[in-house]
Amino acid sequence: MQHYTRQAPGARVYVACGSMGGALCWRLAKDSAASAMMGGILLMGSTWDEVPFERHLPHRPAADLFRARQLGRVYDWKKQAGFFRAAQGAQSALSRASPCSRQAPTERRSATDWRLVLNWMFAATGR
Repeated sequence: MQHYTRQAPGARVYVACGSMGGALCWRLAKDSAASAMMGGILLMGSTWDEVPFERHLPHRPAADLFRARQLGRVYDWKKQAGFFRAAQGAQSALSRASPCSRQAPTERRSATDWRLVLNWMFAATGR
């Protein structure tokens, strides 16, 4: 992240994490130096953090997208949705993958309009 922010001063880094990698995103969000470089987090079929969402917000104005798989066997989408609902007032969105899909949210790249997602994240943070 430091490399990219040096290459483009003032730019923000948007980090995507899937499955167990969500723990890395949450560690970055809790780190004040790292979170200052971040514009947002995209969590795809990933972990949620037990720390109340608002505790992450003082570090950064961020846009966060939670992408959950309705039939996920590892991470229950209802818990992900509950964590998302606790973030109301934050710049966040929840996207659910099709219930009939056997693919994980990280595998459903073609079902996501990435221009829409990134443009929303940029607009939510004023970038």
